[in-house]
Parts: sequence; C-alpha cells; structure tokens
Amino acid sequence: MKIEMPRGWEQVSIKKYQKLQKLLQAQEGQNTGLDVLVQVAAVLAGVEEDVINQLDVKDWTRLEQGLGSWVNQEPRFDTKYSIKKIILNDKTYLVQDDVEKWSTAQYIDFQQMVSKPELLTNLLACILIPKGYDKYNTGYDALEVAKELEDLSITVAMSVQFFFLKRWASSMKATATCLAHRRGKTKEETKLIQKMGREMKQAISTMCGCQWYQQYLTQQS
Repeated sequence: MKIEMPRGWEQVSIKKYQKLQKLLQAQEGQNTGLDVLVQVAAVLAGVEEDVINQLDVKDWTRLEQGLGSWVNQEPRFDTKYSIKKIILNDKTYLVQDDVEKWSTAQYIDFQQMVSKPELLTNLLACILIPKGYDKYNTGYDALEVAKELEDLSITVAMSVQFFFLKRWASSMKATATCLAHRRGKTKEETKLIQKMGREMKQAISTMCGCQWYQQYLTQQS
C-alpha cells in the first residue's frame, strides 16, 4: 500500500491538525516515543496505525526522517500576504473581513466561537462566504460550509483568521482608544471599553495553539 505523507503543514488539513492536537493533548505529561510518532504518522497519512506498523524498517526510517524535518515545528505562514479569497474543492469563498458590513446573526455567531479553537471551521464560516451569496447564512447553510472547510490547509486557515482578527482587533483598539480619551465617559462606555479588551484577548487566545502566532498578533494589535 502506497502511503501519501504531507511534506509540510501547508499540506495538512484543519481536520487532521485538530486530530493531532487532541492526540498530543492526550499524551501530555506521559512518556512519548515511537508509538506516538506512529499515531501522528497515521493521522497525517489518513490510514490506520496497523498500516504504519506494517511498514518495512527502511520505509519507516525514510518516513520518520521526513516527518522530523517539520512536524515538530509550529505551522507558519506569510504574515505580509493578505488572502481575499480561497478556492477549495472547486468552490470559491470570499473573505468578508469588514465587520461593519456583517449581519447581527453573523457577529453573534462569531462572538460565540472566537474563544473556542475546536470550532475553528465554524469561525471561518463566519468570515468566508461562498461566492454568489451576499449575506451570511442566507441562501446557503453556514454549517455545511464549516464542514467543507475541514479540508482547508491549516496554514491557509491560520492566514485567513490572522488577517481578519488583526483588522478586527485594530478597529476595536481604535474605538476603545477614542472612548478612553473622551471626557465625561458614561458607565456604559467604560463597560464597552472593558468588553473590547476582553474580546481582543479572546481573539488572540484562539490562534490554533501557536505561540509565535499569538505573540505576533499581540504586538500588532
């Protein structure tokens, strides 16, 4: 059986990446070794562990060396490259990054998911609108889009999320700064400033578990 193994994070889907996170979280604090690497290889290749275990030593050694060159590093992407649309499985999705043009339902759904990394595809479904539709979840099912986005590359997903949250956080920061320097602030405005601060921290905490990603956005926002 020929095993097709990714050569980098850009070839790993959100679905597989989240499976890896669950696997590694379950192993946290325990002894790790080749048995864990076998499980990692099985997830990345989309096969059962027995398939990996049945490999010849020569094939396993080559596979292990290939994984070792990238799998222990965090996924990265070009922070200077802004994505306006993505094409996935012959479907085009447009990045709707202007929150002021969002519907109330879209913003509420986003707020409910922004602090839950396990709902990354649902979060992205608030940002990525299928081409041919103007409004979120109108004329199509956003849950179906979230399911489709499981096949999206984790690095592309992080890039879309990054540029949206960066713009969103910058907008919130500008509004909060304006209100903070305004004389005679009402209690409601003070609460709004505090709420914005909490939301920005929540947004940054969803960065797929990648420390460099969180630190970069914190510095930029």
